[in-house]
Amino acid sequence: MNARAIPLARFALPGPAHPGLSSIGWVCALLFTLAGCAHYERQAPAAPPLVVAQRRLAQAEKRTADPQGQAAACLAVAKLAATEMAKGRSATTPAPNAAVGLYNRAAADLAADLPALIRKQGHARAFTLRDPQSGQAARLQVASGHAGEYPAGFFQQILVASRIDKKGLNDDVTRGGVGGAVVGVRQSAPPGAAPPRLEPLTGFRVPVTAVVDFSGPKGAPVARLRLLDPTKVDATTVGRTRQPLAADYSAAMAAYGRVNEAWLGLVNLARGERTRGPKGSLLLQPYEPGKLPVIFVHGLLSSAYTWRNVANSLNADPGLRRRCQFWVFGYSTVRVGPTPPLRGAPRGWLLASCPGPGREFGHALGREVGQPR
Repeated sequence: MNARAIPLARFALPGPAHPGLSSIGWVCALLFTLAGCAHYERQAPAAPPLVVAQRRLAQAEKRTADPQGQAAACLAVAKLAATEMAKGRSATTPAPNAAVGLYNRAAADLAADLPALIRKQGHARAFTLRDPQSGQAARLQVASGHAGEYPAGFFQQILVASRIDKKGLNDDVTRGGVGGAVVGVRQSAPPGAAPPRLEPLTGFRVPVTAVVDFSGPKGAPVARLRLLDPTKVDATTVGRTRQPLAADYSAAMAAYGRVNEAWLGLVNLARGERTRGPKGSLLLQPYEPGKLPVIFVHGLLSSAYTWRNVANSLNADPGLRRRCQFWVFGYSTVRVGPTPPLRGAPRGWLLASCPGPGREFGHALGREVGQPR
């Protein structure tokens, strides 16, 4: 028995006579394990720059109460994305999709902050934005005056196109490329005043594409924000490369709001002159003298909104976008009888509104209304 007990005692752990040795051993083992984990975490590879920038932009988009801080973060993200775009581009390979998508998103968010920045800084056209993360100050200038560019204060509100509900539109008319797709809201009348003739009650909804260019010395970067008209501009230069200009034409049409066209047509017939809504010619975009007006006239049990899908689908044709502007004509269908008193009204409104030629398209009863007296 003693011969067998000797080997066991030789390998046995300390007994009650030495209680502290066991505890110290376990503590040391635990410390070595934690130190190894901490060392492993420090050696883990950092997240790619685009991933870090995407997280930062997502956080900035939630800071709606601080437009200046939000704009500074969006500007920093757009600059990083533009740098990554330049790295991944070659003579035969376009910029990486991830970098372009992040750049477009940051440019759209930056443009959406522009009206608030202008109101806060007394209608300025240049702003100093300090990055809350790095503390670096950047100068943002809003370019205007060139062909196809909107002035800085032209819109009272700018909406990000990707956040607009397009449900109800048959076609999603967009164009891939570089730039943040937004919708500019233009109201000619001051708040509380009636809108001018031919202008919607809530103002125009205009497709716009925001592009940010970076220049200047490294220590004092200068950024230039351009608000481009995608119906006139097909390509733009970002950095030193000419690229297609992104656009979202359907977002502008959807930004007018959703309506139940069938119900509105029934109300238009039942209420007659008391119907709320546009009467007479109404422009869907600001009037441009160089474009051909095309007026759509609705029929019985209908309203001017019935042409929304037609006008939206026609925007898919680049030639029509460039040459034509779409109008609608609203009227009370209860007034139209055997001898329509509104016959010739669209033509009369057209001649009174613009000196150039125009075209009318009527549906059902609308064809009768559009005929000359």
